[in-house]
Amino acid sequence: MQNLVVDPLDKALDDLAAADGKRRLVPVNASADPLVRAEVLLRGVKFRMRWDGPDLDDGPLRAWALALPHDLLDRLDRRGEEAWHRLAGLWAQCVPDPMSPALGEAVRRLGTVAAQLHARCERVGR
Repeated sequence: MQNLVVDPLDKALDDLAAADGKRRLVPVNASADPLVRAEVLLRGVKFRMRWDGPDLDDGPLRAWALALPHDLLDRLDRRGEEAWHRLAGLWAQCVPDPMSPALGEAVRRLGTVAAQLHARCERVGR
């Protein structure tokens, strides 16, 4: 069942198989919750790494990531240690190889908040 795509928003298939042949990374969760935003960002890094190449359009994800509030980590700090352990666990699932060259590129393209989140999840996960 690896090729099964469940598309409850009726948009994912368009993003996976666009007319120009590119896969698009488009975050559709509009939540203002900092934990949800961080989770979406971590998953974005995962898919950015997985599908890296000329057939990937990460523009929508990149624009969303670059527009995240610069104090997102401070907001997460206010949620407590449990939030950070949850994110570190998700990070470990999304990034099984923290030494992957694709990781550095994905984080770089997604901006400062992604880099800060990456560094914090690495520290918490140790």
